[in-house]
Amino acid sequence: GPQMLLALFTQRSGMLSEVQLKAAQETWEVLDGVHNQLADLISPHQTAYVLADQANDFEAARTALRRQQEQRTDQMLTDNHALFRLVSSRKPFLPTKLFQRVFAYTEQLEKVSEALQERRHFTDALSDVEPGERAAALAEAKRHLATIAKVSLPLMELREAVEIEIRDLTTPRLRMPK
Repeated sequence: GPQMLLALFTQRSGMLSEVQLKAAQETWEVLDGVHNQLADLISPHQTAYVLADQANDFEAARTALRRQQEQRTDQMLTDNHALFRLVSSRKPFLPTKLFQRVFAYTEQLEKVSEALQERRHFTDALSDVEPGERAAALAEAKRHLATIAKVSLPLMELREAVEIEIRDLTTPRLRMPK
């Protein structure tokens, strides 16, 4: 309808309509929230909350950390799906390039989530590692970290590209007289 025509006109003129601006803002808010959740999950500094009487129980701390990571991952994936639904519903109002970058972000986040899940399965099996197998386990741990870094880097780049794209779209362009 009329909003679609306004969106098309303003997109071609290089300006965002109010509808497009709102769609871009909503997209950024959700994407930034998802990205912050991911940053917490891939951080090497993890804390687990345990009851005071279990403070010195390594197994209780490991179980609590695992449960906490699973909950955070589930929440991140739920929010990532909400981001996908949001950009899909706002697709007619978002500039094509912005939509494509956010869509690529949601897909790449799934790959990072899979790598994090593989690492969790690996760390769960570490308690069964025999002393003679520790060197191989360390090499495997390094491989998991390298994989997470490898799949996370494009995600970081996509986030930055989305931020720059939104900033470019929302910053007024001053035209100097000739």
